[in-house]
Amino acid sequence: MGQSIRGRRKGRRGRYGKALIGEGRGTQAQPPVLNLRDTEVDTSSNDPTQSPNVGLDYIMDDANEAHRSVDIEDMPTRKRGRGPAKGTEFERLRKFGKIPLNIKDGQRGPSCENYNVFSGRVTTIVRLHANMRHASWTMVDKEEKDELIDRVRADFVLDWTQSSHRECVTNTLARKYNAFHYLLRKVYLGYETHEAALSGGTTLVEKPVWEVLCERWSSQGFKKLSKTNRKNRQKQQINHTGGRKSFVRIMEEKHEQAPNLVAFYKEVHWSKKKSRFISETAEHNYNLMVERLKERDLDENDNEAANAVFKEVLGQRSGYARGLGYSVTPEPSLSLRNNRDYQRISKENEKNKINADLYKSQLEALKTDLLEFRNQFQDFEKQMNTRLTELQSQRESHKETPVDV
Repeated sequence: MGQSIRGRRKGRRGRYGKALIGEGRGTQAQPPVLNLRDTEVDTSSNDPTQSPNVGLDYIMDDANEAHRSVDIEDMPTRKRGRGPAKGTEFERLRKFGKIPLNIKDGQRGPSCENYNVFSGRVTTIVRLHANMRHASWTMVDKEEKDELIDRVRADFVLDWTQSSHRECVTNTLARKYNAFHYLLRKVYLGYETHEAALSGGTTLVEKPVWEVLCERWSSQGFKKLSKTNRKNRQKQQINHTGGRKSFVRIMEEKHEQAPNLVAFYKEVHWSKKKSRFISETAEHNYNLMVERLKERDLDENDNEAANAVFKEVLGQRSGYARGLGYSVTPEPSLSLRNNRDYQRISKENEKNKINADLYKSQLEALKTDLLEFRNQFQDFEKQMNTRLTELQSQRESHKETPVDV
C-alpha cells in the first residue's frame, strides 16, 4: 500500500520531482532578496513603432547589496521553451545557391515565403559576427556594418542597384542588432544583483563584451533613459494582432480578404477571439475611415480611394508609414516633394532605374546566349569524341588485318 502511495506522489510531481527530492529536514528556506527588476514588465508587445531596445527600469537596494553573496543560486532560472533555432530550412535552401527574395516596389522588406528564412539568417549573422559593445546600431562603425551587409548579400539574391533592397538589409540588421541588445539585458535583469550578473555572465557573448554591457546598464544615464522609454511606451494607444510577422507579409497573405488599406487596417486590429477591435482608438480610426468614404459617395471596395482615406486619417510621420510598419517605404512630405533638389534627384533616379532595367535585360539575354553556346559546344565536343573513337578503331582494325602480297 505504501508503494502505491509513493508512486502516485511521484507522478504528481511531474517534471519538478527531482527538485523536490533535495528538500528535506536539513534544508532551510532562503530569505527573499530584491531583484534587478522593480516591477513585472510586459515585453511581448508587437508594436512595430517601438524599438525592441526599450528600457526596463530597475531599483537596487544599496543597504542590502553589501550583504548579498554571489554564488550559483544567483544564476537566472532557465524556462522551458522551443530552444534556439538551428537554421535547418536555410541550410536546405542554401545548397541550391543564393536564396531569392521578392521585394516589391514601395516596400523595404521581403513579402515572399522566404521571409522567415531571411529574418532568421540575419539574426544568426548578428549574434555570431556583430560587435555588441556598441549601444545601438547607429553607433556601429561603417567597416563593421559593411562586413555584416556583405555576409547577408552572400546568402540572398539582391539587386544592390535598388534602394529598396539596400534599405531592406540595413533596416533588418538594425532591428536584429537592437533586439539582441534587448535579449541580453533580459539575461542581465534575471540576476539578483549587478555583481552576480558580472560573475555569472552568459554564453551569448564573450566575457569582456558582457562586462562592458553590464557597466552601461548599471549607469545612471542608462537608467534615466530606460525610465523615459518606459513612460513613452505606456502612452501607446494602438496595438495590432499581427504578431512578429511583418505587415508586408500579412498584406501578401491577406490580399484577397483585405484588398485595400482600410480593410487591412481592420484585419490587423480585429480580435477574432473576442470578435471586436483590440482597442477603442483602433475602432475609432476605422469608423472614421468608413465615414470619410461614405461622405465622398465611395465604396470600400474602391482600392485607390480607400488607400487615400487611410493615409488621410492616420496622417504622416517623417521616415515612417503610419499603420504599415517599417517595411513600407514612406511617402515624402509635401515640402520635400516641392523641393527642387528632390525633384532633380527623383528624375535622375527614375532615369537610372530605366537604364538599370535595360542593362539587366541585356545581361539576362547575354546569359541565355552563353548558355545556348555552351550547350552547342558540348554537343559538338561529343560528336568530335565519337568521330575520333571511330577513327581510332578503324586504324586498329587495319593494323590487325594482314596485307596481301
